[in-house]
Amino acid sequence: MTIDTDLPASFWKYREFLDAADEATSYRSVPVRRPELWADGERVSIEAGLGGALPAHVYYGQALQPIVRVNTLHDVLVDPVSFNMYKTEAVEDVVRPGRLKPAADFLAAVFRKDAWIERALIGTTRSADNYYHWLVECMPRLARLAQDHPGETISVNRPKMPFHDLHHHFPQLPARTVPLLRPSFTREALVPSVSTRFEPDPRLSRHVLPAQDVLLFPQSVVSPAGRARRLFLSRRDANTRVLHDEERLCAELTRRGFDCVVMGELTVAEQAQLCSEAEMIISTHGAGLSNMLFRSGQPCTVVEVIPFSHWPHRNLACMYNLSMLAGFRHVLYDCSYESETTRLLSQNWSVDIDRFLCCIDAL
Repeated sequence: MTIDTDLPASFWKYREFLDAADEATSYRSVPVRRPELWADGERVSIEAGLGGALPAHVYYGQALQPIVRVNTLHDVLVDPVSFNMYKTEAVEDVVRPGRLKPAADFLAAVFRKDAWIERALIGTTRSADNYYHWLVECMPRLARLAQDHPGETISVNRPKMPFHDLHHHFPQLPARTVPLLRPSFTREALVPSVSTRFEPDPRLSRHVLPAQDVLLFPQSVVSPAGRARRLFLSRRDANTRVLHDEERLCAELTRRGFDCVVMGELTVAEQAQLCSEAEMIISTHGAGLSNMLFRSGQPCTVVEVIPFSHWPHRNLACMYNLSMLAGFRHVLYDCSYESETTRLLSQNWSVDIDRFLCCIDAL
């Protein structure tokens, strides 16, 4: 490949990391396929569709990928909200009133030195209430610890969202869990690194593939058991990123053999099983699309509807990154949106339905 000398500095930094990658570092380099681009029912070149504004890993055809390391920390205070770890010798400074909430709980913990936990396995992160982050950051931690330390109890976040009830939805999950409800001292904490964070330079994290550990949980709880499906994932329950005239689109897709489903109306186990059987998944950009991970190891075409003009510039490549991790074919389909002044992800979007169907029929 001829490298453009006018590339931004971040691309040169990315190239340096690619050249240095090996199993001895905290990351590796893996090949990725460029997404296929469609607009107005026709295939377009990636240069025409994105105007040359490619993310670094798409430009190079190689992506950085973190390698999860399980870190062992000694004598730390575990924050049950952020799941940050604080060295106990400095904890009085850390928990001064107003610095952390609830400050009173932390201050009480500082003086409750007899309430030490000898060992804690930390299987979650601060982002557990968001489904996407729960699936690609929290569950990899849990699954890695369950794999490396079978039978040991793993500390997780306080249950709040329906999908947090893991053992109800996935009784086959080989992990013992207990919620961490209060600030806790521990002599030894085992904490896997975050699967989506590129530690050498976190600013590049949006353009790296998640670690292989992201696949541990999906592969441990489902296996395709039914017929091969084709799915359209509706976001009408969220009322954002809903396609204009979606009712007509769903009718046309149903006639083509698609199941049109609202993921928010299904349990996480139902979502997982449906997507594990999906040979094609169509959706606007959203957390429900991350359920593609339950299909990993099987062929799948993912059609993500998203405005081309924003995809390279915002943190919107995350679904493409998951698709590349799982080994799928990823198609981006251009759409229009309502306003330049309103937050893009809070709007509804639109496509010409007849032209969109021409694309689907051709895939």
